[in-house]
Amino acid sequence: MTYTAMKTLSVDYRLERWTGTAWVTFKMSSNNATNTNLLNATSDWTVMPGYYYRVTSIHTAYDGSTTETSKHVSGTVLF
Repeated sequence: MTYTAMKTLSVDYRLERWTGTAWVTFKMSSNNATNTNLLNATSDWTVMPGYYYRVTSIHTAYDGSTTETSKHVSGTVLF
């Protein structure tokens, strides 16, 4: 969510699984919206039990002249 309507809002996100030595991409998705201040993105993914997972996401807002990007990493969950 932004304070004012953006020309474009987008999010690229991935579900990552811990292999024991590194985080690897298990699933990925993206979503975008135009001329809005709110972007909703959901995914329904099936995971393999016995692994640790996390979600990393890159959020981008473009107002027509300036682009702002931020990266977020969720907490780790064992399924």
